Order: sequence, then C-alpha cells, then structure tokens
Amino acid sequence: MVRRQPDNALQQEQERRRDRPRRTAKSDTMRNSDPDLLLAVETYGRGARFFSARSLIAFVVVIVFALIGGTPWFLLDSDEPVETVFEAEPESFFTSSLTGDVAQGYDFYEGLEARPMPFCGSGANENCVVDGEIFWLNGEEIRIANIDAPQLEGRCLSETARAREARATLQQLLDNQPIELRGKGRDAFGRVLAEVHTSEGDVGRKMVRFNVAATWKGREEPVSTWCGG
Repeated sequence: MVRRQPDNALQQEQERRRDRPRRTAKSDTMRNSDPDLLLAVETYGRGARFFSARSLIAFVVVIVFALIGGTPWFLLDSDEPVETVFEAEPESFFTSSLTGDVAQGYDFYEGLEARPMPFCGSGANENCVVDGEIFWLNGEEIRIANIDAPQLEGRCLSETARAREARATLQQLLDNQPIELRGKGRDAFGRVLAEVHTSEGDVGRKMVRFNVAATWKGREEPVSTWCGG
C-alpha cells in the first residue's frame, strides 16, 4: 500500500523547486550588467567563469609574441644588467669624413707628433715627402689641398728644377714638426685632401709665399706657369 504525501507537503516541495533560481540566471545577469564581459562558461555547478575582452586580448598578444620568438616586457623579471658588446674598430688618426668618399665640411686632427720626413724612396712609404704637394703620413698618402706644385716629370727643364725645389721646401717644412690636418674627402686617386698646418703655420701658404707652388684654383696650372712660355 503506497502512502500518499499530505497535500500540504507536496505543495511546499513544488513551490520550493519553482522558486529555485536557474543555474544560468547569474551568468545572464552578470553578462548584461557589464558590457566588457565577452564570454561566460558554465562550470558544473560552480557558477559561471567570465572572461573579459581585455583579458582575451592580452592572452592573444602573449601567444603571438611567443610564436614569433619575442618576449613581452611585462613577462621580464630580471634585475641583471644587459651587456652590450661593441666590435672594436681599427684605430686611425683620420676622422670618418677623411676616410669616406665624400665629406661635408672640414675634419680636424691635431697633435700628430713630430717625426723625420725624408724624401720617399723605392721602398714602403710610411712618413716621407713625394713632391712639392704630396707626402705620406702614418701610411696615408696626403695631397695638400690649397696649392698646385710643379711636377718632377716636368714638361720642361724649368718645371723639373722648380719641382725639386718645391719638394725640398716641403720636406723642410714638415721634417720633425707636429702636424695638424684639416681634411676634406679624397681626390680622384684616393689621396686624402687636406690643408696642412705645423707650429709654423699653414704649410700650403708658406709654399706659395716661397714661390715654389701656386694657389689652387680648381685646376692644374698651365705649362706657362712653370715653363715661362
């Protein structure tokens, strides 16, 4: 014989079940109250777990950085200093413009110590005088930029003689003198173009004053300058 529950007890049980909130009601309420919430996931009797749009975007950014081999700054947690390694460059007394193909403005170098400056021979040229406008210094070929001097392989006997005089004069001006260079690029032969100074003053101007060279006018002097024709 089956015993029936009292009508009052049955009615109370039905009302209790009817008044119990649905499991997803909380999810719907929270999602509607916060427009920033993007996704709600039901988790087996433990309510809803919410993911915001900002959280999702941050998660995607981390994944992208990981895929491309980068490290987001907010994941770095190290107090160790970052060491930067620089490759050593060869030392030279010339500045960057002097070693470049084209230079803008002048570059200066002061304090090249005094040294013997003999005439250049057939051997290696390190510090020596070639002619009245060209010399070697620390293995670099220098052409005095503000003068034109006669050539040793002269177009006449007079030019050859004056070229020897110009070479001897330049050797005396540079020998055992501290040298200052004011360079501006290189010429067509790769020689450093520079105004040259010693403790006695501008070497090029002295060569002109001693009448063994002419002021540079943008071109070589004509034959008549040295041969008198």
